Amino acid sequence: MVAVLVGLKLRLLRNSLRQSAWRVVGLVLATAYGLFLVGLAVAGMVALRFTGVAVGPDVVVIGLTALTVGWTLMPLLTSGMDDTLDPGRFALLPLRAGEVLPGLVVASLVGVPGLATVLVALASVVFWATRVLPALAGAAGAVLGVLTCVVLARVVTTSLGALLGGRRFRDSAAGIVAVLASLSGITLGMGLEAVRRTPNAAELVGSLAALAGWTPFGWAWAIPADAADGRWGPAAAKLVLAVVLLVGLLRAWQTLLDRRLSSPIEARGGGERVGQSGWIDRLTGSSTAGAVAGRCLRYWRRDPRYVTSVVMFLIMPIVLVVSMQLQRHSGRGLGPVPWEFLGPFSLAMLVGLSTCQDLAYDGTAMWTHLTSSVPGRADRLGRLIALGVVVGPLFVVLQVAAAALSGRWDLVLPSTAVGLAAALGGAGVASWVGAILQSPTAPAGANPFRTSNGGGLQAVIATMVTLAASGIFAAPVVILAWIGLDQPWAAVAAPVVGLGIGLGSVALGTRLGGSHLDGHWPEVLKNVSEKHA
Repeated sequence: MVAVLVGLKLRLLRNSLRQSAWRVVGLVLATAYGLFLVGLAVAGMVALRFTGVAVGPDVVVIGLTALTVGWTLMPLLTSGMDDTLDPGRFALLPLRAGEVLPGLVVASLVGVPGLATVLVALASVVFWATRVLPALAGAAGAVLGVLTCVVLARVVTTSLGALLGGRRFRDSAAGIVAVLASLSGITLGMGLEAVRRTPNAAELVGSLAALAGWTPFGWAWAIPADAADGRWGPAAAKLVLAVVLLVGLLRAWQTLLDRRLSSPIEARGGGERVGQSGWIDRLTGSSTAGAVAGRCLRYWRRDPRYVTSVVMFLIMPIVLVVSMQLQRHSGRGLGPVPWEFLGPFSLAMLVGLSTCQDLAYDGTAMWTHLTSSVPGRADRLGRLIALGVVVGPLFVVLQVAAAALSGRWDLVLPSTAVGLAAALGGAGVASWVGAILQSPTAPAGANPFRTSNGGGLQAVIATMVTLAASGIFAAPVVILAWIGLDQPWAAVAAPVVGLGIGLGSVALGTRLGGSHLDGHWPEVLKNVSEKHA
């Protein structure tokens, strides 16, 4: 079964590359980037191995622990897990979860992230191969570490995908996000403060390595470090803990697979009664753009994929605000500007990303635009209106929080000016870029962290262009706001210029993007409706 599933994964990958040149380019770029990172990791381990640096083992443990954390978090923060071999496709076959589980684990390593992780793990074995016992411990730790990376990522994304699909979570999502983000910010702030107060870098690295080695993410990777130092008791304990963790994760994934194999039909939200949202209709109006905005607002409230976007976009600003507040006595900041104001600025930089691939979330429902002859500009403008209704209050809250925590109410106006330029500027560019580049995403009702094996380059390009545009549009306003700290004329000019740049970008972006959509609606429908390979 392992050979069958791996062969199927390779054939599906080959077929997906034949369907789209974008996928070939994306695979080539991803492979080059993966090889670059693997090369850096291997070169670093070789240098640490032969230079005899005292902190070398600690650095390796920290780095490999971070690798496991990355496997867990990156699918949540980016495009999701590769789900080419969706277990639901095997539901009609007489297969049990225990039969397909080994093959799915091995097949998960077929791809750039999996192969890169395996190569780094092999390099770690070479690093620890100074004596026989540490080498054996390194091999055992590498096997356990790689398997933990893959299975942990699968369990987390599958479990959260089911959670986000529930109405109870969606109703309380905002509160959950705020609590989790605040706790993350507190943890980050305490860690930064600990770094600041530790004068000895070697001692700090050793403490971090010891802490990482006793976390579930680092149990497997810390086994050879303890064995190399002759700490056989801790090494044995971490070996047992790593094995127990892996077995527990496998059992959890098997349970999830059992449900998937017996319930292949994904929920589409039809079980919920959709009533009249009068306040949405009154807010957006009866125009074509207003109708698009009203529908998008309902998506923001009900669709787990939009909830996921809100979760991801809120964490960074709140983490920055809370962590900077914890360091308010450290004397750090951006010159005369406290770091608390990075919170609203980071949210403004991320606003445009919600518009880049907004069309992909419509999927096959995009046919309603074609049959009702929705003007492209109305589509672009309506989506921005809905985004503004969602993000606008959050931006205001972050501005007030930044001013209250720093005590610098005089910086609210220049900070708002910079935020308007970044947010509106990026949103305008995203309206144009998103009309040109689309890639399929997880369908409505499916796991929002699911993605296909071959697509996504269009989304990456759109994201990079939008982020770059947000920074470029914000740059002149940042300069004016900085000068305005001493010159009144610049303080007055900053919000005017920021609002002008933002509105100009939105006007031009919706016009260009709408014009492109008017002539390419069928192609857009094909792009966003493309099935996962």
